[in-house]
Amino acid sequence: MGRTTERALIACTLALCALQAHAFKMGFQGQLDELRAQASGSLNAKLDDEPHRLQFGDPIHEDMTQASIEMAAANADRMQCTTSREKVEAFVRQAAQPRLSHGMCCHKGAVSKACSVIGMFGGNQAFADVLTPMQSGVRWNDDPCHMTHEAVSRVSWALWMTGNNYMEYNNSNYASHFHEHQFLHAMAPSARNDPKPLAARQTRKRILMWAEFALRVADGSIPPNTKLKDVRALLSTQMQQDFELAFGGYGPRTVALLFTGLDDGDPQLVRQTALGALFHTVQDSYSSSHVERANDPFKDGTPGVLNKGDIVRFYTYRGQDGGKHGKADRRPHDLAAAQIDDLHPVSIGAQLLACTAASQNAPSQWEEGMKIVQRNFTLRDADINRASTPGKDYVFFAISVRDEATYAGAGAKSTYWHHKV
Repeated sequence: MGRTTERALIACTLALCALQAHAFKMGFQGQLDELRAQASGSLNAKLDDEPHRLQFGDPIHEDMTQASIEMAAANADRMQCTTSREKVEAFVRQAAQPRLSHGMCCHKGAVSKACSVIGMFGGNQAFADVLTPMQSGVRWNDDPCHMTHEAVSRVSWALWMTGNNYMEYNNSNYASHFHEHQFLHAMAPSARNDPKPLAARQTRKRILMWAEFALRVADGSIPPNTKLKDVRALLSTQMQQDFELAFGGYGPRTVALLFTGLDDGDPQLVRQTALGALFHTVQDSYSSSHVERANDPFKDGTPGVLNKGDIVRFYTYRGQDGGKHGKADRRPHDLAAAQIDDLHPVSIGAQLLACTAASQNAPSQWEEGMKIVQRNFTLRDADINRASTPGKDYVFFAISVRDEATYAGAGAKSTYWHHKV
């Protein structure tokens, strides 16, 4: 592919995805330093300072993940799961064969216009993961088929990520932004044919199921060659039904295929990707347009993540305005302010990494890891099963506040299906 064509494809992708702000921004390889520089000038931007809005691609997830790695390594013997710096560094070491593919989306049985186009350009072959370890994992929630790694597949990713196009282009893997997999972003999931999202307790349980699955893949107690249809029986009894509801349609595909796009994906890369994906969920739980927490500094206009308190309610992306959602996903001003025991995405990530590292060639520590996840997703009012809504500060302009308040109980209006993104 010529350089001019590649640039045009990338530009097209970025233009489309700028309309679809969702989750803390995900950076593209080779642009991290430039994007960080742009971000640093807007840490104190207020909501109405439009010129300061960050362009799509600010590597917030990547930076939080790297900070968690550094914290875990530097404080390995002080973490909830005591481990060593050597074990942490061994877990995040480059895999021997770090290969990825688009296979989870563009497998032999896929009927997709987008996959056909990728195939015409030779894009359905395995390729090297050249990112720093854990980075493909923390991107996985936004890009589960690793489409952003190559220019031609980025266009397909843009199509799938914009509005409900993933339906037209036959790719349910990208349903995490709209439907049953919203829990991957710490948001309330809903069925495609039923706009009513899960309430707080059910959403939290779905997230805890995902956390157990990811932690057990990360520590190796669920091997990469396990078929997804067999995972249910390996999970805690109380998590099995939620796994079936979330991943039951994946059938004979393997854990390795889910996370790397390859049935023979490098086991270390599979483990790193699973943990990175859980990091993403934890990190998103501090975005004010994903989760309402008891103490939210974003109310003052600048995103923050430190000690935001317990969860009041989960939001759902269906019915939200993409622009309003994205403003809350800007780089937090206190991203680097974490201490190891803080309720902070960097600290929680470091603790989870320590538990996973401690499990390597040793008894699994996933149950200790789950205690950390449960703390992160504590409901402030456990006796109240609050309905999940788009949130009055993020609701699409065509929906009144009164409609938003009754959203979960009364069902969605027709405008929910066609909201601008």
